[in-house]
Amino acid sequence: MATGYTRFENDATPHPIAGPPAGQVHATPPPYFGGPPGSTPAICSQPQTFYANVAPMQPVVDVPVPVVVENYIGCAVIALHCCPVFGIAALVFSCMVRPRLQAGDIEGAKCASKSALVLSLLSVLFVMVTTIIVVIFWMVVGFSHK
Repeated sequence: MATGYTRFENDATPHPIAGPPAGQVHATPPPYFGGPPGSTPAICSQPQTFYANVAPMQPVVDVPVPVVVENYIGCAVIALHCCPVFGIAALVFSCMVRPRLQAGDIEGAKCASKSALVLSLLSVLFVMVTTIIVVIFWMVVGFSHK
């Protein structure tokens, strides 16, 4: 069975480019082919030990992930133009999100954000339903009174 550390299966000399045998950490370098057999190699006169450069371990630091809560201020401004009653309430709730986040009240910020979104959608829905009712009323009654 070939182990990979010898030139041939029956040869006991290690292969010149093979690594150290299993379990051996440091090994002398393989022989260099520069001089006659038995003489000091032409490239290197002293056997050397190979070392691996290992980077030092970095300390692990837990960095808190910033919490992002949407304030829906754009939706509140659109809601303000659709229906001022719901729009003002949505704008107030959307302006409450950032101070609550800065104070560390994440649940309060999420609640204010959800309230701003619901009021904005309610404002747009109110305008759509009102517009549909007015259009149906005009179709039924007519555009002019007689």
